[in-house]
Amino acid sequence: MVQKLKTTLTADSRIIQLFTFDLNQKRVVIGTDEAGRGCGAGGVFASAVCFNKRSQELVEQLEDLNDSKKLSPKKREALYDIIKIKEIEIDEININSNSYDIPLNENNIVYKAAKVLKDQFNIKNGVEIFIEKNIPVAAGMAGGSSNAAAVLVGLNKLWKLNLSEVRLQEIGLKLGADVPFCISGNAALAQGIGEELTYIKGLSKDTVILVCKPNLFVSTKEVYEGLDLQNIKNRPDNKFLIECLKKGNINLLATNMVNVLETVTSKMHEEIKDIEKVMLENNALGSMMSGSGPTVFGLFDKEEDALSAKGELLKKYNQVYVVRSSEKGVE
Repeated sequence: MVQKLKTTLTADSRIIQLFTFDLNQKRVVIGTDEAGRGCGAGGVFASAVCFNKRSQELVEQLEDLNDSKKLSPKKREALYDIIKIKEIEIDEININSNSYDIPLNENNIVYKAAKVLKDQFNIKNGVEIFIEKNIPVAAGMAGGSSNAAAVLVGLNKLWKLNLSEVRLQEIGLKLGADVPFCISGNAALAQGIGEELTYIKGLSKDTVILVCKPNLFVSTKEVYEGLDLQNIKNRPDNKFLIECLKKGNINLLATNMVNVLETVTSKMHEEIKDIEKVMLENNALGSMMSGSGPTVFGLFDKEEDALSAKGELLKKYNQVYVVRSSEKGVE
């Protein structure tokens, strides 16, 4: 479903907002894209960017995150972080957030994204950036990378740098291997360290995705250090999976998904397999850990099955979401 959005600006305001339209609440909310890397189907969530300029109205068309024909108002969900960027006259980068789980200083990747553009293009003014975290933190879902990507795209517009997407991706790579993908979104085969992107067909928008982040912390460093590349028996067949996506064969895709990092994380935390078991028992086509974990997702062809699994998981875990795939990155 495509919704036309219109936002009217107040005088003298120079603000970048990343927003999506909440059809239920009839309001505009700002947000960044979260890349659903584990799905092998590009960004699971969606965003749009609007450049607020004095005495200007912008009309954006973007896809509503939840198809109203498929989900009733009480069931519709969207999962995204909210970012607001405002230019200030003093030479500072100020980060604030509703979350106590992320740093608000130069250690935050959002700070680094703003600083790299500020330094490279000799920008004298500063920025205030507010991050409302909704995407689970330290979840193996590239939430921080998507925030950095949004800031690069937003400041490119705010400061009128006129950088191409490719150039933004080159800058983003210096911040993290996931950032280039988060800038573009869509579905992609990532090679190299993740920066070599070949765009492919993604998941059908009819595919329902259940996401569950257990209440535990996983060290990405420890997971990679524990990976024994010489003794991995089951590896993903990327060519086969890409063909499944081309043909729209989600059943075959779901039953052949592989995340080699799961061999490490699932040994550290039995919750990974427990969550997958609940999803599969509720008719998930397939279930797998996202990134280095601990988040687990399942692919469903029936919404009622995903909601049934969600109900079971909510008895034990707080962060459980029914979402769907999107082709959007940060726009």
